[in-house]
Amino acid sequence: MRKCKIDFNESLHPEPWRDFYIRYFPELETMDVKEDGFTDQSLRCLHHDDRKPSATVNVKSGFYVCHVCGSFSPYRFLVEIAGIAPENASYFINDYLRELYVKDEQTGNHLNKVE
Repeated sequence: MRKCKIDFNESLHPEPWRDFYIRYFPELETMDVKEDGFTDQSLRCLHHDDRKPSATVNVKSGFYVCHVCGSFSPYRFLVEIAGIAPENASYFINDYLRELYVKDEQTGNHLNKVE
């Protein structure tokens, strides 16, 4: 499988990973984000019985950090936390990124680079 590398124009996609994680954490839709890209409130980790929220998401870089489980890239999050098969996780991420890219093409904001 060919790897998909997409560089986003930050003004078009200031938080490109927010929608990616909303399907797992609906509360992200209304959460504020600090300047470094991390959510200002903790989330309950999907991987363990989290009585007190211990995770946060960086909606700019895509990193998921649980203070119990550790740090995860979007791919590792899908495989190790969400339980998606490794062979499907890459396709899932590429489809998500391509969807953002196609939206730019449709609106004429085609400033991103795809390799």
